Amino acid sequence: MNYRHCLIGLILTHLIFFNQVLVRGEVIFPHANDAEVTGLTATPDHYLANRKFSDQSSVYIPEINHHLNGKSHQWLSTWNPAVQLGRPTFQLSALGKAYPITHLLAWFTQNPFRLYTTLTILTVFLTSIFFFLYLKALQLSPLACLVPSLGLSLGIYVSYWLTFIMFVSTLCWSAGLLWFMTKLTRRRSLWSVLGISFATYNLLLSGYPQLIILCAYIITIQVLVNCRHYWTNWQDFLIKGGLLISAVISGAIAALPVYLDVVLNAQQSARLAVSDQFFLTVLPRLENLTDFGLFLITIVDPFIYGIPISQTYPLTFFNHSSFYNGLSLSPLHFFLFILSFHPILLRQFWYWHLFAVLCLIGTLYPPAYLFAVHALGFQFSRTVLLSGSIIVALILIAHTIDFLSSQRPDLKVQSWRGDWRGEMRSRLPRLPWNSSNCIPQQSGAKLKDRFSEFNLGLLLSSLLIAINFMELVGGFREKFHFSWHNFLINWLMVAGIILFAKKRNPGILFSLAIATVFLYGQPLLLARPMNSIQTTSPLVEAVRQQTDGQGRFAIVGADLSGVLPANQEGLLRLKSIHSYDSLSSQNYQKIVEKWSDVGSTTYGRLFTYLDRPDKIVNPKFRLSGVNLLLSKTSLNESHFAKVGQVNDIQLYRPLQPPIFMMQTLIEQLQPNDLAQSLMSQQASIFQPVLLRSWDDYQEIQVGRFSQVTQLFLSQQYHAQWQAFSGKTRLKTMAIDQFYQGVIIPPYTDKIILCFMPNVLWSWVPQLIYLGIGMGGAGYLGFRKILDLHQKL
Repeated sequence: MNYRHCLIGLILTHLIFFNQVLVRGEVIFPHANDAEVTGLTATPDHYLANRKFSDQSSVYIPEINHHLNGKSHQWLSTWNPAVQLGRPTFQLSALGKAYPITHLLAWFTQNPFRLYTTLTILTVFLTSIFFFLYLKALQLSPLACLVPSLGLSLGIYVSYWLTFIMFVSTLCWSAGLLWFMTKLTRRRSLWSVLGISFATYNLLLSGYPQLIILCAYIITIQVLVNCRHYWTNWQDFLIKGGLLISAVISGAIAALPVYLDVVLNAQQSARLAVSDQFFLTVLPRLENLTDFGLFLITIVDPFIYGIPISQTYPLTFFNHSSFYNGLSLSPLHFFLFILSFHPILLRQFWYWHLFAVLCLIGTLYPPAYLFAVHALGFQFSRTVLLSGSIIVALILIAHTIDFLSSQRPDLKVQSWRGDWRGEMRSRLPRLPWNSSNCIPQQSGAKLKDRFSEFNLGLLLSSLLIAINFMELVGGFREKFHFSWHNFLINWLMVAGIILFAKKRNPGILFSLAIATVFLYGQPLLLARPMNSIQTTSPLVEAVRQQTDGQGRFAIVGADLSGVLPANQEGLLRLKSIHSYDSLSSQNYQKIVEKWSDVGSTTYGRLFTYLDRPDKIVNPKFRLSGVNLLLSKTSLNESHFAKVGQVNDIQLYRPLQPPIFMMQTLIEQLQPNDLAQSLMSQQASIFQPVLLRSWDDYQEIQVGRFSQVTQLFLSQQYHAQWQAFSGKTRLKTMAIDQFYQGVIIPPYTDKIILCFMPNVLWSWVPQLIYLGIGMGGAGYLGFRKILDLHQKL
């Protein structure tokens, strides 16, 4: 089995794994979306569903749809008017055209479901290829490259999080960086430098912030190890080190237009000043030894208590905490990982073992996690540190497979401090267990082989018996249903590993790896036909008709929570005042507190309903642009008129119409209460007319006066909205510390408003990388033609 055979096997496995998407045309999506758009109880179907992953349905798909089908005046969408009274569109996490692969796919489809599914499959495939080439660059055997690559790309962790593209993308481009950096540290190459730059650029635009930090530590460790092994002099160190750092910096600069906007939005949010408890909520709560045992069981084989991605899985939320988050290796990879603690491998790769142990401690011991948050750069988002050890575990597994399958007695093992092959040979006979390939060729080798195989089998069997005991005790204590055939699968995996160590037949381990993919990875695939996903309903149509494209709707009462969920407006072609945004502005959070006692939750992340009808009868609420209220309870008819009902959801229209635009004289406005001044009957001197309108661009006809006037717009103020009269830039301001305002000079009859964020410059790095890539490909093609001509 050579590298080419393994690469072909890798590709074929991916094609078979995603057959229901590639052949049957299904899309990756977590549920039918019926309860969300109808307001009725979800109707079960025979497709796997789980609303734990509703971020895809409520954030990613609607945002991608807005990027694809929104009414944008620029080359990419920058402003989303459908939620939060307007906000900047999300550009990170591969959701927008600022990410080059999304931009490329947008040329071929305008369907957000198809684009997301294609993007996910492509990212998973690139993850496997990058990791395979990285392990090959480490000069590991073909089998040692294939099995971990399948484990990373089609293993439990990635398959569990296919609906969260940023998790998969982080692993993908981190694996790419490991490959390119390993190549560069071995030999100087312009293509490696370009690869590092491009991978850094894509990692920053598509990855999850906290996982990026984790993977940065992994990449740094690998680079340091490579430096120690392959950089033999100061000149080599300075040249290669300078190229590597320059490549990383260039990739970061390419992502800068997006991050400048993110920093601006983050500074205006409450997200930068959160409590420690905000981070600790993602850690599993282990109250006793049973909880600890159950947590370890999920790492080995989460299928022992059912399908982990099912809504009925008992360990998804356990002891009132998010207990299971896809952090599993599968039995095959777990036992291979345990074998990586062989003294020879432990001495050589101690730094990877230490990293994995520290990630485990940071997951199970809250003070250690808080130390990482405060001192190690993990304060940007919350995640379980153990997720960072997935790549590390598979790197160790690759070395373990190479160790077990090697036919050479000396194994060519090189330590951190130099060549200790002679010492290793002297120690080998005294090791407690060894694979047969590690025994020196001498008399009595067969007896030593049997002894080593016996001890290897004894170790794995004893470990599996202990795990089975914990599974039984934890299951009986918590009254969980057992999957008895998974007990058998675990024993078959152990037997297969022992047989592989004895025979060193690549087909044995390859078969186990393929079986693992389809036993533990594919059952987690949340895919369904497009026609099973609801994107409209009588309720959606009624709301769209009543708001008439301009007005906004609002939900009244917690009993409607989950109906028309915040951020799906971009998919349903509606507008609301609600929000699902981790970086919502503090001004937005303050104004919703005037409308609702609960206000926004989780540092402004969610605002999903109004809970005080008496607050929204305040005249100031008219400025929100809400002309339709949805409620299951009757509202006061002296303030609201019932205009319809869908099922048990009543639709009400405020008797006082909302205000969308208004032009006023400056002296008529009271500085201490601008909103109240706007409500005055004498305040409005002219009703502006919208001449042309896009999401990010508006041409407005205003009254021509000899005095300075002010224009009010019922949308959220943002500093990157710019106003012009001809070529003259006008001053913008926040009215009532929230709404968009423009100061209009005398004798002005038309103004232009356009949203001008830094992300608009994202086309520059894309064009540069495209030009370099096409130029390089053309050069290589010319060289091949020239070489062929010379041979002829």
